Amino acid sequence: MTFEEQGLPSDLALLINMPNAVERRAFQERQLMALAIPFRLFPATTVADVPGPEMERLRASWARPLRPAEVACTLSHRRAWAEVVASGRPRLILEDDVILSHSVGILLRALLPRSDLDYVTLETYALPKLLSAHSEPVAGTPFRLSRLYRDRGGAAAYLLWPKAAARLLAATERQTPLADAAIDLAAGFCHHQIEPAAAVQAMFLGMAEPAFQGISPSHISASPVPDYSGPLAWLRHKGRRLAISLRLFLRQSAAGGRAPPRAPSVRPLPTHEPPATGSVMSLVLYSALYGRKEPLNTEVFGPFTDVRRVLFTDRDDLDFPGVEIVRLPADGLDPARASRRAKLMPHRYLTEDWSLWLDNKSRLRRDPSEILATLQAQSPKAFFAFRHFRRDCVYQELQTCWENGLDDYRTLKERERAYRAEGMPEHAGLIEGHFILRRNHDPVVVAFGEEWFDHVCRFSRRDQISFPYLVWKRGFDYAPIDSLDWKETVRHDHLDRAHRTPDFPRKHRLWQAARKIWHSLRR
Repeated sequence: MTFEEQGLPSDLALLINMPNAVERRAFQERQLMALAIPFRLFPATTVADVPGPEMERLRASWARPLRPAEVACTLSHRRAWAEVVASGRPRLILEDDVILSHSVGILLRALLPRSDLDYVTLETYALPKLLSAHSEPVAGTPFRLSRLYRDRGGAAAYLLWPKAAARLLAATERQTPLADAAIDLAAGFCHHQIEPAAAVQAMFLGMAEPAFQGISPSHISASPVPDYSGPLAWLRHKGRRLAISLRLFLRQSAAGGRAPPRAPSVRPLPTHEPPATGSVMSLVLYSALYGRKEPLNTEVFGPFTDVRRVLFTDRDDLDFPGVEIVRLPADGLDPARASRRAKLMPHRYLTEDWSLWLDNKSRLRRDPSEILATLQAQSPKAFFAFRHFRRDCVYQELQTCWENGLDDYRTLKERERAYRAEGMPEHAGLIEGHFILRRNHDPVVVAFGEEWFDHVCRFSRRDQISFPYLVWKRGFDYAPIDSLDWKETVRHDHLDRAHRTPDFPRKHRLWQAARKIWHSLRR
């Protein structure tokens, strides 16, 4: 789903950029396009844009004399705040030397539609911040949201809602602090911090790294701080600093539930450069566990730890070392359908190029990088799955499901009648849904996944039933896996479900017992 489809503005990011900073602008354009974040170039205010007398007044209005470039920077942010107020919608405000995490897209989709937030900073500044001891998970993402009581600098990446923007404009009408100080000191709205941080300024990452070439060091902090113009000016500035310190002390003393100061860690920061021909694309392993009927299978990802591993769940009691636990509420779905939300629509939650889904009952046996390379060599297609090891017909699968109580009998019979009425042939193919490799953001795969989940919500919860129907109906072109032996690649029954109680009444039990005896006699 695009940002526009969520009702978010088509220019949700405002990129503050100096007109002469061409290389920085080019870098940010590549970065934001790679992350699929819609943005608008927001030309920065320059020193030359501010008349001399006004510049001198603003430079002297803060707790220390300001550099002219610092004044211009704050005025740029003020113009962005005015844009947020005028539009009546939240915006992501960026400076042109920020490096963003590959997970920023899913974070924006989760936070921007909310109306209970005012200001959220995405960055860390390499200094401890005063944050709440408890944090709130951001649904559908690997992030958490903490109350921010005292920041330590940085205004390179933050989300701002209209209420907070209006407060900031009012607070800086007579004084012009540094932009980050203005935000930290402003009252009348709640400040929040994303943990781990999803952004950091390039100067903290090492400018020699090839990924950040073109982001020249800031000329603002490199220039000396102006001296006081005289004894009276010194006294005024020191008096303001004392008042600010007292205000911060009182605010921090009144804040409850604080933790010791800490510097938020940073999510992995990609280069956002297009991959070279033949290079290995990024890959993530993921699974899901909803409800309490089934235990967590800690062997699902096998022994492979050199790739990102994610578990989606609605439970708060799970501990899975080395695996990112993303708490995504069921939102009224039963556990079976809730687990299929991320399974069928990884594009909503994962930013990697490829994803490998593993059912909670499975155990991966083959190196995932080898799997990806082998299947890319087999076919250029964007979706891979093993053929079903016993059946190749959706009508046989329907019968198996109602015989074993895997879904409601009436729902399954309705699907059988509907498929036959539409002319779906028998033996049209069937997959093993416990192991799926796909290119996450391929447009055809994304559209298929959305419709697939829609069918799971509206009809049978068994995705292996709707898959062959939609393949036949939509002409979806996927690749059955021929270049890997499925038994050597994944064990599909590592977690034994043979003795579990079915959710629905089983049908034809006498026939099943007779069939079992027949097959045992034939061995």
